[in-house]
Order: sequence, then structure tokens, then C-alpha cells
Amino acid sequence: MLQVVFTQLNDNTIKKFERMDFVDAVAQSAILEQKYREDKIKVNGDFYLIEKESDGTALYTGTFIFGSHYAPNLYIHIKKKLEEIKMNKQQQRDRIELIAKMEDGLPDIYKKEEVIENAHLLNLDVSRISKLKKWQRRSIYSLTGLLGFAFVGTVFYMVMTIAQYDVAYNKERQTVAAQEKTLKIYEQGLLGNKNEMLDYFNENQKNLTDEEKKIYAGLLLEDKKFKEVVGLYNNDLGYIATMISKRGDIDTLKEFHKDFPSKESSFDIFYADKKYKELLALKDVDMTVKRSEMKTYALMKTGKLEEAKAELSNNNNDDLKGKLTEYEKLSKEIKEFNEAIKIAKDSKKDKEVKALGKKKAEVEKKFNAL
Repeated sequence: MLQVVFTQLNDNTIKKFERMDFVDAVAQSAILEQKYREDKIKVNGDFYLIEKESDGTALYTGTFIFGSHYAPNLYIHIKKKLEEIKMNKQQQRDRIELIAKMEDGLPDIYKKEEVIENAHLLNLDVSRISKLKKWQRRSIYSLTGLLGFAFVGTVFYMVMTIAQYDVAYNKERQTVAAQEKTLKIYEQGLLGNKNEMLDYFNENQKNLTDEEKKIYAGLLLEDKKFKEVVGLYNNDLGYIATMISKRGDIDTLKEFHKDFPSKESSFDIFYADKKYKELLALKDVDMTVKRSEMKTYALMKTGKLEEAKAELSNNNNDDLKGKLTEYEKLSKEIKEFNEAIKIAKDSKKDKEVKALGKKKAEVEKKFNAL
């Protein structure tokens, strides 16, 4: 069993330096998070996670910022933080094990993650936000959130250094001004003025973050400015094809492929057009999890079940696993019907042949629908 110890928290609801069972700590954190959200106050809570029967060695150490909207409770907070960290295979196994321990005995109500798209723009008039595409809104919300935290960090740094370093103060003041300007540009983008965002991205191409580049590329793709996107990503056609495919925009992908073909775009287009043999003939394609799923399905549809099962291990898609099982079952049934029909024909049992043919057609309909 896991326990939590808070070492710093300006709230008397939770006693500091006392062990709490993990489930109780999660429940209490959910209450406090909601309270501080309503009060529009942020309170830092330093804590560490330990095994109940242990010497007190921390399994995880962190800070839960109550009222920040980052997570609805302590479990989601830790889970999200762990998922943000790049890990090797051993660390990934340790992460999975720790998450499993946290979930042991934890009510399902605390396991549900929440999506608050405008958590970092609560002062923005949401009623005026234009109907941008969902990925655009999420990306911009993410950027403004990160920039907001950076802004807070910059202000804190200014307060700490202003008394001693005037030069540092002036430099940080300029940084804050630039961040405020960028925030306003993002807000205008949410309100429908994408031209201002395009101008900003174009002027700052060399200094864009990965998220900013994705938004910029998305806006350029909407206007079919493929050449500009290719320049933005240094002629990495496969990456751009993957980016377009992730948005499910096959028509744009086909247009892009005409001028800038790649194995990746060919792969995705073959899948969309149900040309599974052509898809499987392609070699040296950058295999994402999604493409592994496509390949598994293509192998199944071409009857290569053993290869499909082997490929399934690369994506672990439960839906595909179910389809493979059903495909194998129906294939066997069709084979059995064919043998039964042959025997009935040889015996000149026309009625039986007709009845078996009808049942076989029903199975084939299910088979083809997979």
C-alpha cells in the first residue's frame, strides 16, 4: 500500500509530515483542488510518495499546485507528470508498476482525467472564440498555458533579483513584454484573426518551438501552401505526410503527395484507398503506431494472419486483436461451408446446397465487413 507525506502546504486541512494512505490523500486533494479553483487561488503542496511498509524512501517527489487546473487530484497529477518524462525501458516498467500500485484500491471516479481547454485563458471572453479546428484550439491553449507559466516564473525571478541586479531586471522586463505580446497574438488567433498569427510565425520561423511549428504548418496546409511547409521542416516529406495523416485529412494528403511524394504518404493513401497489397509492398516506411495498425489490418485483409499477429505486437490494438480472432473464426467457417457444399453437390442434394450457400453468404457478409 502506498502512502503520501506532505512536507509543505499552507492549508490546515492536511497535516504536514504525517503519513496518509494514498486513497485518502487523493480524495482530499480532489476536494482542495476544487476549493482553490473556485476561490481562484493557487497553493503549493510539496509531497512525496512512499510504501507503507518501508524505510521511508521516496518513490516519487513532487509539488501539487492546488487551484492550477493541472490535475483534478493527486493521482492524475503524478500520472501526468510521469508520462511527461522521457524514460528508458527499465524506467518505463517502473512507471507502469508505480501507476498500477496507485490504482490498486483507488475508486474509478478519481482515475478519470479531465479536459479543460481554456484553463490558461480563463480571462478570455470564451463566447467570442471562433470555430477553429479542435487541434488548433488545443495547440494554442497549450502554448498560452506554457507561456503563462513562463511569465509567472519570469516575474518571480524579477522579484528575486531586482534589488541586486538592475541589468537583469531590465532584461527580464523586456522578456515579460515580449511574452505579453505573444499571448495577445495567441488570443487573437483564438478569436479568429489567424493572419496576425501567420505573420508572427513567419517572422520568427527560426525560433519557433515544436508546438508553434505544428500550428504554423497546420495553418499553411489549410491554405495549401505546401512549399512553405516543406521549407519549414527542411524537406522532411515523410514527417509532413505523417502530420497530415494524423489529422485524418486524406484529401490534403493526396494533394500534397502530387507535388511532394514520399513512401509515408504513399502508405497512408494506399490504406485509405484499400489497396492493401500495394501498401504491403512498400519498404523502409517510417512506422508509427498508427501505421503499424494499418499494416496489421492490411495483412489480415490479404489473409496473412500469422504476419498480422506478429505485427499486432507492435501496436497492441485491442480492436484489431478482436478482428483478427473473428477473421480467423469466419475463415474457418467459410472453408467448412465450401467443403460441405462440395459434398452436397457430389451427392446431388440441391436443396442442401442451396441452404448451405445461403448460410455461407451470411458468413461471407460478416467476413467482408471486418
